[in-house]
Amino acid sequence: MGERVTVNSDKSLGTFMARVAELHASSGWVTYSWATGRTRSNNQNSAMWKYFGHVAEGLNRIEIPCYISSPMFKTGIEVEWTKDLVSKMWLSVQEAVAPGTGDSTRKCPKDKVSSIYDIINRKLVDLTNGQVNEPFPAILDYPEKAKKHG
Repeated sequence: MGERVTVNSDKSLGTFMARVAELHASSGWVTYSWATGRTRSNNQNSAMWKYFGHVAEGLNRIEIPCYISSPMFKTGIEVEWTKDLVSKMWLSVQEAVAPGTGDSTRKCPKDKVSSIYDIINRKLVDLTNGQVNEPFPAILDYPEKAKKHG
């Protein structure tokens, strides 16, 4: 079972170090991985996935095809857009903007979310003659989230 911990103060560092000692004492074998810098927040993650869904709906609405490759076929296979397929588009831009982060939206630097969105949105507007121009969701667009943070 995995855990995710953010260390951003002396107190959280102490808590983390105590947890590391506890895990080592109980199991003797623990593997750790980490990321430095400020990655996207939970609110940004929620907004990104809402955006991916809106883009997929918009592209499907105007019947822009999506092609996936398969080793079984010489040409791409046409499928409908999904959140996951849009996220792959996002990840390719993310890798270009923040090298070494393009394998997961979790690694997206917090300060790069807006620029990645701008690049993708500009291209979508251009490709679709403005028919797909999705604003990036804000927390206030979703009352259930705004209550928690309001």
